[in-house]
Amino acid sequence: FYIGGGTPKNWINDGIVMANYAFGREGEGHYYALQITTDAPHWGGLSGSTLDEAQSWGKISRHATRAMAHVDASIGLPLLVGALWDRRKVWQPRTRLTFDWTGDQVKIRRTRR
Repeated sequence: FYIGGGTPKNWINDGIVMANYAFGREGEGHYYALQITTDAPHWGGLSGSTLDEAQSWGKISRHATRAMAHVDASIGLPLLVGALWDRRKVWQPRTRLTFDWTGDQVKIRRTRR
């Protein structure tokens, strides 16, 4: 989930590339991507780069669920949160992931709320 772009977007996108490199696996990229930005792609900056471009670099999976909204975050983010809140019956029954960072490996468990 990208709000704007720049360095945070770069870290999120490069994180999947570096994880695949570090663990020696051939990765597909992120499976979900949502970007809210006011920047346009024709300027050539990272904030306006499209999710299609990120797919071409392998940062986002070719099969990813994705959306890009060209809107100011102070407008788009409240609309998004409101829409999610209205649909909370859909996502509330889901289990929560719990991460245990002790030891050499991260252990992931699913727990009920």
